[in-house]
Amino acid sequence: MRDKIRKYLKNTIVTIILLSIFSYIIFETKEFLMGSSIIISSPINGSSVSNDVLTLVGQAKNTSKLLINGRLVLADSRGNFTEKVILHKGYNSFIFEAKDKFNGDKEKTLEIVFYPEKTASSTENLVKI
Repeated sequence: MRDKIRKYLKNTIVTIILLSIFSYIIFETKEFLMGSSIIISSPINGSSVSNDVLTLVGQAKNTSKLLINGRLVLADSRGNFTEKVILHKGYNSFIFEAKDKFNGDKEKTLEIVFYPEKTASSTENLVKI
């Protein structure tokens, strides 16, 4: 009877240890297995701006290459990136493309509307005599 209890206890402990190891492996490799991801911190998608120079800020996780509208963007060791772009009047679209080590792709689109501030025209600045 005592041997059965020891055998049962031993099997239970081994099973718990194996499940713990398996769970830890899944937890640590979850992001790697899911592929790359793109997080755009600034600006907010769909926002309107009045400055023609815009700074795109975000993070690209688990990527080997990050492209914005086909142009390579460099990120630091943690995946953080900052990129300045010049806007056209009206609607602007930015396609972020992250490629991982296994050629998996993730895409995210950012849409911004640029309305330049109105400035006084040269004729309005003239003083009538």
